[in-house]
Amino acid sequence: MTFEINEFPLTLLEISAKYGANECFNFLIANGASFNATLTKYAIEGGSFSIIHFCEQQNLAFDFDCYRIAIQSHKNNIADWLLTHYQCAVVQIPDCVHYRNTLAALFSYQNGCDIQFKSTALNETCFTEAAKCENLALAKYFRSKGAVIDINLGREPGESPLIRACRKNNYELIQFLLDLGADVNFVAGEMKYIQYNAIAYACNTNNYEMAKYFIERHADVNSITIDTQGMRTMFAGSSVRFFKTPLWITCMHGYYDIVKLLVEHGANILILY
Repeated sequence: MTFEINEFPLTLLEISAKYGANECFNFLIANGASFNATLTKYAIEGGSFSIIHFCEQQNLAFDFDCYRIAIQSHKNNIADWLLTHYQCAVVQIPDCVHYRNTLAALFSYQNGCDIQFKSTALNETCFTEAAKCENLALAKYFRSKGAVIDINLGREPGESPLIRACRKNNYELIQFLLDLGADVNFVAGEMKYIQYNAIAYACNTNNYEMAKYFIERHADVNSITIDTQGMRTMFAGSSVRFFKTPLWITCMHGYYDIVKLLVEHGANILILY
């Protein structure tokens, strides 16, 4: 019998392993449940050494993918066991950071992983990934160790560490990134629907203090950003682009205080939209 979960069919035995359900697992084995080599992956994710040792007894292979799953699942004790018994390669630092596994990231660094390494899958360095994951302490740590500060780059089109921090309203991280030299007017590459810079995000969310701070940090109050999402209902199926300035965004939403702030700092009220 199989069960659809996350679009991948799993057997009941694999589900039991995935969630560390020892009694259910043993019951299914006693009643003739079949398995294959993928069982080790679910055993690692579930974190049950009892099920893991069963896989060992069946001579199932434990490889780097198992170690990666252990790191991703924050099963660091199992990751240590895999390194000791199967000499798996260590997961690179940016990937550990992406999995929000700080201990694993520090372990990888302290065991010789290149701090300048850019993950093939993520296209990120450890510093950028730490910043985008809002792990300020880890970003500061990697900076102190000489990590590449690729401050205006981002894994996803249209996103950078600063843009991510703006979306999360993370003031401390925003200040840290700007102090390091992040471009307050930076707009990353194409996103599917929207292409905003920092002040556009502040205006769109009616965040007066953040908009004021960005102006103090020399944000361009007349910068032009792109938003196709707002026009999709009017131009269904088209590739129409909607160009906006911070003033347009705030006028559209009726955010009077920010409108006044922008005009007082040089926003052009004569731009035609």
